[in-house]
Amino acid sequence: MGEIKAGVTLMQDFCRPNSDKFKSYVDYIDRVEAQRGNAVETYNLFHDYMGNPNKSTGLFTRDKDNLMFEEKRELKAVFETAQRNESLMWQTVISFDNQWLENNGLYDRKNSILDEQKLKEVARLAINRMLKNEGLDHAVWSAAIHYNTDNIHIHVATVEPFPIREKIIYQGKEEVRGKFKLKNIEMCKSIVANEIMQTREVNLKLNQIIRKNLVETAREWKFAEDPHIRKKFLELYESLPKVDRKLWNYGNPVMQPYRTMIDEISRTYIEKYHSDEYKEFRFLLEEQSRKYAQAYGKNVDRSFEQGKEQDLLKRMGNSVLNAVKMYEKQIEKKEDILEEKMKSEEKREKDIKEERGEKVKTRENRRENTHFEKGTEQGKATSKENVNHFPPGQSYQKIERKKYRRTITELDRALFKLQRSFRQEEVRALKNIRQYDREQEYELEI
Repeated sequence: MGEIKAGVTLMQDFCRPNSDKFKSYVDYIDRVEAQRGNAVETYNLFHDYMGNPNKSTGLFTRDKDNLMFEEKRELKAVFETAQRNESLMWQTVISFDNQWLENNGLYDRKNSILDEQKLKEVARLAINRMLKNEGLDHAVWSAAIHYNTDNIHIHVATVEPFPIREKIIYQGKEEVRGKFKLKNIEMCKSIVANEIMQTREVNLKLNQIIRKNLVETAREWKFAEDPHIRKKFLELYESLPKVDRKLWNYGNPVMQPYRTMIDEISRTYIEKYHSDEYKEFRFLLEEQSRKYAQAYGKNVDRSFEQGKEQDLLKRMGNSVLNAVKMYEKQIEKKEDILEEKMKSEEKREKDIKEERGEKVKTRENRRENTHFEKGTEQGKATSKENVNHFPPGQSYQKIERKKYRRTITELDRALFKLQRSFRQEEVRALKNIRQYDREQEYELEI
């Protein structure tokens, strides 16, 4: 039982309709990702499918798991029509390490039992997805599982009975584009590996830890009030660029200089409040990464592990940035409230001053109405007339002094009441009025 170099490999090639390879043998190019050390045996796809049942399980297609004789004749006619219409024929080989299949429960080496149905389902899913991405979902393909080498493998042939694929100029002649995109070939291989390893449940668990257990709780966290994070959070808030807040997104290039600070906050939060969940996340991630490395034949495959870690930091980073946005809104709201309060205080002071000024003005008007205008003939005449109305021994000045003393006494009583009720502003106003009245009394005495 040798070391598993690659659990699954995939090779892709094509041949032209006017070449002998369409009818006979096809040389397969050993792709970079093949790790077996020897090329897959060259074979004639078309004729190989139509016969030699000793080394094949029989044909299966997009819709059928097994073809009867008449259905094979119909399939042959379709391939011949495609050749007459100058269709290319695309060949795909999906090859497996038998030990890897055994480790994943699809093969029993001792009893030579293979779960062919599962392999057909996996191949059908992967091939259909690859052809769709290549714009060939209308194409016809047939495949067979082969045992004629040390490694179980699936041969696939695809044609366009009526070619509509985009064309390119090759050696001065227009022809259908033959090569598949590398990303689509890699995707096809990934689907095969993932379906066989049954990684769906594990990947769902990883995503649940990231999105539910870690990120979702972080969205509601008050970073600005957390004693372990507050300092770093406020430093980030002060450092972020003064740009449109829509650009405050972890993936935006504007955030590149600040990602280290953001990641530090995310890691501190996870370490303090979700260490158990993160340990489970790391365990599943490393185990899954090891399985992928075995499946794809890479001694150290960190792309999956790094991708999930980066996904975690990106989602956490956006939660932190959203918290910064909310914090800024709270600051702005408090500033608005403070500004409104200051305006209200200013208006109140202004109203008090205006009210005080009205009271002083009212008293001045009252005094002007009661005082005689001095220095005028009318005033002198009025003064002479009123002298006769004063009681014996009293003069105008004495009567006015009594009036002011009475007024001052009333003001004193009002002042005392206001002092008891702590209305300081009104007290000061009444004190000013009282002082003014005393000055008036002094002037009268003079």
